[in-house]
Amino acid sequence: GKTVEDTNLFNQFLIAQNLMMQYRNRLSTASDIFNVELLAKMYAIADVFMARHSLIWHNQRFYYNPVLCKLEPIAYDCYSDIGLENNPKDIIYGFLHNDITQLDEYIMVRELFNDTTFVDNYINYLVRYSAANFLDSVFNSYRSEVAFYDSLVRREYNERTYYEAEILDNANKIRKELPNFIHQVKIMKKENKVWQNTSFIRHDYDTVLPAFFAPNLVVAHVEKVIGDSTLIKVKSFFTEDITILGIGKVSKKIRKIIVPVPKLAASRDGLPEVSTFMVGNNHVNYLFFSVASSNKLFNVEINHWPEPTGDLTPLQQLTNLYPFPDTSIIEKVNGKHVFIKRGQTVLDHPVLIPEGYIVNFKAGTIIDMVDSAAFISHSPVLMQGSSESPVLITSSDFSARGFTVLNADASSMVDFVKFENMNTLDYSWWILTGAVTFYESDVTITNTKFYRNQCEDALNIIRSEFTLSNSSFNFIYGDAFDGDFCTGEVLGTSFTNIGNDALDFSGSDIVIKNTTIVGAEDKGISGGENSRVYIYNTTILNSNIGFASKDLSVVDVVDSKVESCNYGIVLLQKKPEFGPSSMILKNTMILNSKTDMLIEENSIVDVDGKIIDGKEVNLSEIFY
Repeated sequence: GKTVEDTNLFNQFLIAQNLMMQYRNRLSTASDIFNVELLAKMYAIADVFMARHSLIWHNQRFYYNPVLCKLEPIAYDCYSDIGLENNPKDIIYGFLHNDITQLDEYIMVRELFNDTTFVDNYINYLVRYSAANFLDSVFNSYRSEVAFYDSLVRREYNERTYYEAEILDNANKIRKELPNFIHQVKIMKKENKVWQNTSFIRHDYDTVLPAFFAPNLVVAHVEKVIGDSTLIKVKSFFTEDITILGIGKVSKKIRKIIVPVPKLAASRDGLPEVSTFMVGNNHVNYLFFSVASSNKLFNVEINHWPEPTGDLTPLQQLTNLYPFPDTSIIEKVNGKHVFIKRGQTVLDHPVLIPEGYIVNFKAGTIIDMVDSAAFISHSPVLMQGSSESPVLITSSDFSARGFTVLNADASSMVDFVKFENMNTLDYSWWILTGAVTFYESDVTITNTKFYRNQCEDALNIIRSEFTLSNSSFNFIYGDAFDGDFCTGEVLGTSFTNIGNDALDFSGSDIVIKNTTIVGAEDKGISGGENSRVYIYNTTILNSNIGFASKDLSVVDVVDSKVESCNYGIVLLQKKPEFGPSSMILKNTMILNSKTDMLIEENSIVDVDGKIIDGKEVNLSEIFY
C-alpha cells in the first residue's frame, strides 16, 4: 500500500518487477539485470560457506537499486547444506548449472553463467573468499561471538554444531577445483558457447489439483484506470475451468457481479488462460470465483498494479538507443582509454560509457548539453583542465540530465572544471537528485566551480571516498553538496547563495577545513543519520542555521564562527529509528544570531568543556 500510494516508489516498483520477469524468463543477461559484482559475491560466499539453500528460487530476495536501475541480491535463509552435497565438483556451483538433471528449484540461476562478466566476478570472489588467510581472519574476528551463540543453539538443538573445520575443508576443495572450472570457462569463451538450458514447462505438473490450490494459481491485476472505470486482468494457471463471480472491497462479500460472466478454461502446459473486464473504481480489492469440482466460493486479492511485461528498463533503453562508442562526442577509443573530443561539442542526446574504461577530458573541452542530453559513465573520469583553459560542462537551455558516474572501478579526478546550468538525470522514472553524481565511485575534485544548477543537489556523492578542495558553489537551487555514506574531506571551498543546505551529510565521516559559507537558506553544515563531522576554521554567515547535528550524529567544531544567522546551532532527532545528537564547540563563536542555540531534549552541546543539556521538544516539526 505504501509503495502504490507513492508515485516515485510505485514507478520504481514497476521497473523492478520487469527486471524480475527478465530474470525469470531469461530475457536479458545477468549484467543487464543485476549488480553482477554483488551477485557474484553472494554466490561465491554461498559456495565457500556451503549455504546454497539461499539460492533456491523461493528463497531469492532482491532490492531494486534506483540509482543503478538494477536489482541487487539480499542474502536470505542462508543455512548450511553441510553433508548434503557429495559430488566433488558440486563444491563449485558453476559446475552444477550445466547439469540438465539439476533440481528444478535451482533452474532460475542457470542463465547467470552464460554471462562472462558474472562468471569473471564469481571466479575472483571464489579465489578471495576461499583463501586460507581470508577465512582465518573472518573466524578469528568472530570466534567469541560464534562460541556464545553456538552454545545457545545447542541448548535447544544439541545435535547441531558450528562447522568451522568443514568450511575450511570445503574451501580447500574449492581451491583445488578452481583451475578446472577456470579452464572450462576459457573454453566457453573461446567457443562463444552458452551453457545448456532446459525448458521451464514440465508436462508432468499439468495434472488435476485439489480445488483448494486454486487461489494460489489465479492472479488478478489492475491494468489501467480510465476515468471512473478500472480494467482488471485475470490469469488462471489452475488445471480446471474457473468462473469469475464478481469483485468486492473486502474478502467476505461480493459487491459487484460481472456481466457477461467471464470464464477461463483450464490451464494447459503451464500456460495461463486470460480474461479482462471493466469495473467501477470502488470495488477493486478482491476477485471472487468458483471451480467446477467444488461448491466453495474462492477469492484472491487484486494487485493494484499492472502485471510485469519484461519491458526494457530506462537504463536498458538508453543503452540500446545510444550504443558505445558515440562518435559525436568521443574522439577515439585507445585500449581502455576513451578520449572526449577537444574544443566545443553540442550534445543533444544521452551518452553512455560502459565499465572497463577510463574517460579522458582534456583542457579546453566544452560540452553544451541541450535537448535533455545526459552523460552517464560506468567508468572513472579524468577531467584535467587548467586555470587558463578549464573543462566546461554546461547546458545553454538548462535541460541537461546530469553528469553521472556509477560504480566506477577506479578513482575519478576532476580538476579545473566548471559545471553550470545543469539539471539531473530524469528518464522514464530513472531519477537522481544530483546535477553531478558519483555513486560508489571515489573521486578527487579540485579547483572546480558549480554554478546555477537546476535540481535538488549540485553535487551528490554516495558511498564513496572523496576529496573536495579549492572549489566553489554559487547560485545553487537546492543543496550544494549532499554526501551519503561517504568518507571524505572538504578543504578551502566556498559556498554562496545556496537555496537549501550548503553541506549535508548522512551516515558519513567527514573533515571540513578552511571553508566559507555565505547565504545558505537552510543549514550551513548538517550532519545526520549517525555521521561524524569534524569542522575546523570555518565561517558561516547570513544563513538560516549555522551548524546542525541530527539523529545520533556528532559534530565537532574547532576555531570557527557563525555570524548573523537565524539559528547559530540546532540539535534534534528527525527520524525515530535513530536518536539524539551531540555537538562539541571549541573556540567557536556565535555572533549576532537571532537564536544562538536550539537543543532538543536528550541532545547535548559541549562548549569549551561546559555541558549544555537540551530542553526543547519536537524541533523537527519546526524545521521539517
